Amino acid sequence: MRVAPLNDDLEGETLARAICTATGQLLVGEGVVLTRSLIRRLRERGFTRVAVRDPLFEGVAVDDAVCEETRTMAARAVHTVLERVTRGEEPEWGRVAEVVRAVMWELRQSPRVVLSLSALRSHDEYTCVHSVNVCILAGVLGIALDLSEDELADVGLGAILHDLGKICVSPETLAKPGPLAEAEWGQVRAHPMEGYLLMVRKVGASYLAAHAALDHHERMDGSGYPRGLAGREITLIGRMVAIADVFDAMASDRVYRERVPPHLCLAHLRDQAGRLYDASLVRRFCDRIAPYPVGSLVRLSTGELAAVVACQAGQASAPRVRVVSDPELRPVAPREVDLASAPGITVTEVLDDYPPPFRRRLRSQACPASP
Repeated sequence: MRVAPLNDDLEGETLARAICTATGQLLVGEGVVLTRSLIRRLRERGFTRVAVRDPLFEGVAVDDAVCEETRTMAARAVHTVLERVTRGEEPEWGRVAEVVRAVMWELRQSPRVVLSLSALRSHDEYTCVHSVNVCILAGVLGIALDLSEDELADVGLGAILHDLGKICVSPETLAKPGPLAEAEWGQVRAHPMEGYLLMVRKVGASYLAAHAALDHHERMDGSGYPRGLAGREITLIGRMVAIADVFDAMASDRVYRERVPPHLCLAHLRDQAGRLYDASLVRRFCDRIAPYPVGSLVRLSTGELAAVVACQAGQASAPRVRVVSDPELRPVAPREVDLASAPGITVTEVLDDYPPPFRRRLRSQACPASP
């Protein structure tokens, strides 16, 4: 299957994966043909990408770091916590801890490289999806640091609730695309402390877990907030969640901007390592996140188009690809190339979808010849 932007170019294509809400409610089933009206309705609900059937991507599964069932349970737990805390009610914290341990267990069974975090969710559900992704990414980093099972559970709990304080920020402020007014910025700067207090007073969280909320916006050079800490004054969990939070925020579609490709997110982290982010943690993180996830459409240094079909630990920048065009963007019989064994051939660009010339030629080939 191919993951593609949800626009009118997909009219007539068939869904390869059902479309659900973050908490598991089925909206559109697998196998449904996309119509222009369906595309419009899904976009109105905040969906920006879908998985479609594509013979050129046959057998390419967009893997996730954890299974769909676990991801849905985690998102549902976050959603319930936010709702109950907002109403002043006591959430079921034991359920959140249980789900976090399930996430950490699955991560321990996974390969060293996270192949994808491509939850095809509505950006209207950003808070829940982002919280789960940050939990997964912080867990990957915690495993790389050889944290104990209990430490990993604390990291996961802190990470999944790191934005709990945002319930004290107005939705309009959170979704605002432009510069914030002074009062709005004051709300945003206060949310780490609000989250910390909620985790201590309501959750009974450990010192380690609560500081995920308090410290995830601190920066190594002291330019962060709310306390302006620098270097090792910032707790380890704060430095870990800062990296996971920034990576996923950049890599996610938002109502006011499109996502940044993973390889550019990783480039940002490397560029700011030592200044904004802990350099040692950035190295470990980048070693375990695939810059070109399985299912990506890329252009090679040869000019050819290719689908990423596999990533290997230690060689994430040189994945196995399936070449689908010649340098002039004419469709060709697919062939697989392991870039780790093909010196001189590299990925030069990540594409959102097929370029128009390739798409036109592909469709003309699929049409029967005139009698």
